[in-house]
Amino acid sequence: MKICSKKAGSIQKKKVQSSELKEKGVIARSGATKQSHEYLLKDKFFTGKYTGNKWGGKYLRAPDIFFTILEKGKDKLVRLGDIAEVRFGIKTGANEFFYLPSKHFDIKKEDRYYGLIPKHEGLPENLKIEEEYLIPILKTAKDSISLNVNPSKLNTRLLYCHDSMEKINNKLVFKYIKWGEGQKYHKISSVKNRRLWYDVGFKSSPDGIILRRVGERMPVFYANGVLEDNNLFGIIFKQKDKVLKNLALLNSTWGRLDLEINTRQLTGAQAVADTNVYVVKELKLLDLEDLNDQFLKRLEEIFKSLLNRECFSIFNELGVVSHQPIRSQKPNPLPDRKALDDVVFDIFGLTQEERNEVYWSVCELVKNRLEKARSV
Repeated sequence: MKICSKKAGSIQKKKVQSSELKEKGVIARSGATKQSHEYLLKDKFFTGKYTGNKWGGKYLRAPDIFFTILEKGKDKLVRLGDIAEVRFGIKTGANEFFYLPSKHFDIKKEDRYYGLIPKHEGLPENLKIEEEYLIPILKTAKDSISLNVNPSKLNTRLLYCHDSMEKINNKLVFKYIKWGEGQKYHKISSVKNRRLWYDVGFKSSPDGIILRRVGERMPVFYANGVLEDNNLFGIIFKQKDKVLKNLALLNSTWGRLDLEINTRQLTGAQAVADTNVYVVKELKLLDLEDLNDQFLKRLEEIFKSLLNRECFSIFNELGVVSHQPIRSQKPNPLPDRKALDDVVFDIFGLTQEERNEVYWSVCELVKNRLEKARSV
């Protein structure tokens, strides 16, 4: 079966070249071996801002299968940062004012506005905000059980107003902003220097949303028109016709393995790992320009089947019991998970044993992190 095509891409990007990987010590010239780990101490693979010792010799914990895939995927991989913008999410400067519900108010949808319900005495009783000024926002992974973010099911609303006080003088939102000024929110250092202190700035919805903290469950969301909180990162692809296909790759188990290797392992009783914009940009995806239409169609079809079902922990996704020895088990991934991974693994040319290695390795990396946190 022909996997690759020679279509010319319009996006300027640099392939992750096999020869480059060898020169930089990621892949030993004799293949993917333990010897390459010595070179990785120098951390020469990536040139991003947050590499090197700050990230704790991240490749020391990389399993052999990681290097095997880099070798087999030679000339097929591109950096996410070359095909997409990765950005920080919304930073409000005063969450208790900009996010509703808050410690002050609950909210209730009423026709074309939201009624604010005081949570304690001393708060105004009749505040309302027009729905155009309160938009859904994704704050954490817990806000969406599926990869497809459903705006109507998000509980948190963001005050999103770019209009001057003169323009909104006759609007319901005006009274809420004036109440905020009465609470001195406009004097907080994080907001007081804005043109309009209550304006968090304009951002269009990203294509995808990825988490800053990596836990057992690590969805890369399809944003579906919502904005992302500062604890998340937005992904905006340059080619809109390839959004779902690229999100499919990021949600593959290879994508999870690459992410686990690149994250910063936190100290103490932290069961999560940390990442940032610069690391996310360095994630390696298959270059869609090199895939034929059959594979592209298959990727999108499978991802659409995954979009609306619940996204489980990595152990449940891969059919591995976390409290049992990982390698004593035969991975039994969920059918749609397996279908997605098989497309990616076929392109890499992985054997069945190598596919199992990917599953075992991801589960071991996550399990080791969890056990380390529990031991503190």
